[in-house]
Amino acid sequence: MAGRRKTPKLRLDGKYYVVGIYKPDGRRTNISFGSMDDHTEGEVYAVFGKWLDLFNQFPHKVLSYNTPYEAVEQLINPTSIVTVGELLDQYLAWTRKTVQPTAENRANYIIERTERIQRFLKKYDSWTIQDFGPEELKAVQEAMKNYQYQRGKNKARYTRRGINDNLKQINAIWGWGVGRELVTYSQA
Repeated sequence: MAGRRKTPKLRLDGKYYVVGIYKPDGRRTNISFGSMDDHTEGEVYAVFGKWLDLFNQFPHKVLSYNTPYEAVEQLINPTSIVTVGELLDQYLAWTRKTVQPTAENRANYIIERTERIQRFLKKYDSWTIQDFGPEELKAVQEAMKNYQYQRGKNKARYTRRGINDNLKQINAIWGWGVGRELVTYSQA
């Protein structure tokens, strides 16, 4: 039976400020707050305090950012994603970082499907998320029904299941955005 974990402590390891933490999945890792040359000690401790509060509240969200400084900046003063294209780009970057490739060393089907969906959402790239609604989703569905692609020597169309899977993936992308507070629930 695991005991209560100690509060992470910031330490100086060589010339780098680091903290050892346990990820939500139980694995241990170190988070770097940069070198002594990059930031003053006061800056590091100020960001560490904010980061630790956020980590205790939202560990998955905090660990999804590249640096603790980025996590603090985005979670305390969020610069919300305003366009469909930006949401797709953020989602693809996140999936490429977190989703494992298949056994044949091909891209994971989630990444492939998201890249496929980008073709149909391309004309909405500059649209704000608020402007993309049920009518636009219906238009994307119609575009998928009419789309032909080359398969071998023949032209093929998406099956009903393929279209439905793509639409579920679009909903999953919006759900991902809601979970990271990039999209509001009413926009999803």
